[in-house]
Amino acid sequence: MALPYKLIILFLVLIGAYCFKSSQLIIRPPRFISSYTPADFGLNYKPLKLMTEDSLILDAWFMPADFNPAPTIIVCHGFNADKADRMDITRFLQPAGYNVLMLDFRGHGRSEGKYCSLGHHEYKDLESAISWLSERKFTPIGALGLSMGGTIALLTQAKNKELEAVVSDGAYLSFSSAVVSFARSNFKAPKYPLIPPAIWTAGLRLGFNPYRLNLSEIMPQISPRPVFIIHGELDRTVRPKDAYALFEQAKEPKELWIVEGAQHCGAYDIARDEYEHRVISFFDSCLRPTDSIQNKLSKISAVSDLGSKVFSRL
Repeated sequence: MALPYKLIILFLVLIGAYCFKSSQLIIRPPRFISSYTPADFGLNYKPLKLMTEDSLILDAWFMPADFNPAPTIIVCHGFNADKADRMDITRFLQPAGYNVLMLDFRGHGRSEGKYCSLGHHEYKDLESAISWLSERKFTPIGALGLSMGGTIALLTQAKNKELEAVVSDGAYLSFSSAVVSFARSNFKAPKYPLIPPAIWTAGLRLGFNPYRLNLSEIMPQISPRPVFIIHGELDRTVRPKDAYALFEQAKEPKELWIVEGAQHCGAYDIARDEYEHRVISFFDSCLRPTDSIQNKLSKISAVSDLGSKVFSRL
C-alpha cells in the first residue's frame, strides 16, 4: 500500500506544480519596459501618475494636440507589453489633431500591480484615465486598443459611456479563448486536458470566475457608440474567429477590417497608409463630425497661446 500512496502524492504534487506554473504564465507575465519615450519621436508629452479605484498607481504619458480643444485617444497596449511598445502605430494620432494618452496597465511596464487578469480588473485602469481626461475637459474620448488592450477597451466601452469610440486591433473574445490561442501558438498545447486546469487556477488566484470574462455577452451594450474591429487574416495568437464573433455580437454602428497577410496586430506593418487613413477617418467621424472648416481655422489662428494653456491644465 505504501507505493501506491506515494505515487498518488507524487501525482498530486505534479498536478499542483503544473497548475501553478501554467497559471503563472497567464497572470504574471515578465515585465517589459521600453527604454524610449515620445520625445524620441519628436512628440511633446507630460508624464502622469493615475490612481485606480482599487488604489494602484499607474504610469502614463499625455501628449497634447497642437490645437485644443481636441478629442483624445487613449492607447491601450497588449499583454506582456507596455505603453511605448507600439509607438509606431500610435505616433500618427497626435499630428492628426488628437490628444493622446498612453498608460501601462497594472502588472505591466512601470505601473503597480502584481497580476494581469486579461481585462477583468484592467478596465479600472482605463476608467482612471477616462476620469483624468474628463475632469480636465479633454473630451470627447476614444480608444485604440491592441490585443489585450482591444479587449479592455471594448469591455470598458460597454461599462462607461464617456468612451465614445473604440478601434480594437487583434482583440480576443474571452479569457478562455485568449489562453487557448496563446497555448496553441506558443506551446502547441491542446485545449484538453491541459488548459482548463490552468484557467481554473488562474481564476482562483485572481479571485474571480474567468469564464465570466466573455465579450459576446457585453458587445450589444456598446451601441449606439461605434466600434471598429481590425484583425490579421493570419493571426495565430488570437484567431480571426474571435474578431468575427465580436463583430457579429456588436450592434450598429460597427466596422470590420480583416487584413490579408497580417499576423497578430500586424495590420499596420503591411498596410500602413490604409491603416492610418481608416483609423483617423473612423475617429474623425465619431469624435468630431461637426468640426467645420471655420472651427479649424480659428484653432490655427490661436496657436500662439494654446500650448501654455493646455499644459496648465495637466
